[in-house]
Amino acid sequence: MSDSHHLGTAPSLGEIEHISHLSENIGSLFCNENYSDITLVVDGLRIPGHKVILASRSEYFRALLYNGLLETNLTEVELKGTSLPAFKVLLKYIYTGHMTLASLKEEMVLEVLGLAHQYNFVELETAISDYLKAILNIRNVCKKNSFLIKAVVLKLNEWKTYQKIGVTLFKGKGYIRIVGTHNTVNRVFHVVSFECMYTNRPFRLEKDLLYPVHNIATVAASAMVTEGVSRSRNALINGDTENYDWDSGYTCHQLGSGAIVVQLAQPFILDSMRMLLWDCDDRSYSYYIEVSTDQQNWHVVVDKKKEACRGWQLITFPPRPVVFIRIVGTHNTANEVFHCVHFECPAQAPLSSSANSSNSSLTDVGAELGMKENKICEKKI
Repeated sequence: MSDSHHLGTAPSLGEIEHISHLSENIGSLFCNENYSDITLVVDGLRIPGHKVILASRSEYFRALLYNGLLETNLTEVELKGTSLPAFKVLLKYIYTGHMTLASLKEEMVLEVLGLAHQYNFVELETAISDYLKAILNIRNVCKKNSFLIKAVVLKLNEWKTYQKIGVTLFKGKGYIRIVGTHNTVNRVFHVVSFECMYTNRPFRLEKDLLYPVHNIATVAASAMVTEGVSRSRNALINGDTENYDWDSGYTCHQLGSGAIVVQLAQPFILDSMRMLLWDCDDRSYSYYIEVSTDQQNWHVVVDKKKEACRGWQLITFPPRPVVFIRIVGTHNTANEVFHCVHFECPAQAPLSSSANSSNSSLTDVGAELGMKENKICEKKI
């Protein structure tokens, strides 16, 4: 064999493969002011960035920088509540597609994992979680309980992996037995903490599940927003329906990509929901909502893909078990992003006769119910 022949798979005749050069060229723009058209401010440090690279790599940045609202015309965006060292690691990955986890301390790996979850880098989140599972053993699990539970919650976020269990003890002594059946790392089942609570308030059960009256899509009720872009985590379920504008106070997703997903603490029987669409101008939206108990089988509870909807939306449907709620925007008359300010379930508003039919929704229901309009929209583009 002559020296001019090389081992390995060569590109087919006529095929040019210069991916490595492309990666190097794009990677050279990391923290580089050349061609920069956006400045990211993290912990007071200004980092030059490139909108097209950030948007093409992340749904979060695509919605943030091309949502047709305030940030679209800004040249500087502050990322609040973000660790600077961890963000630099993530940003380098965005530009290069490369990250060496073995060179990072465990605390840093966890912070990067949190950012990967926040900015919706699913493949990176999976890769980091696989790395964490590979390096865990009984000794460091027992030594770092908080490390394990934080990693599991951020990565998996699944009902079968991390759950709060509602147990009803009617009278006499009650016993609760927790039996571990599987561990993906070893043959030991670990519990970090356990709480048992009770209430004297009357409650309703159906099919052995709670049928709540009060809103259970709240942080206090251990609900969480697992998908969707927002300046502050769980803004959708923080109960604030007044303080929103062009800049903040809403959760969004890019039309045709992703959704807004709310995960409840446990299965509940639900028959209604209510949400507030962003309404600081005269735009209207179309959407549909589906629910699930396992994220595998989804059931549509309202379909408004062919309707123009604004402001408060009241949705009713036949009672059914729910853990996950997926809100999918399909149209926006102003731009390519779906914006939602507030979500609650069950609906904390009187159900009028026109809203009592199953699979129904009210457009501008706030006006019908005599509610005060929530338009604190002083900022302009």
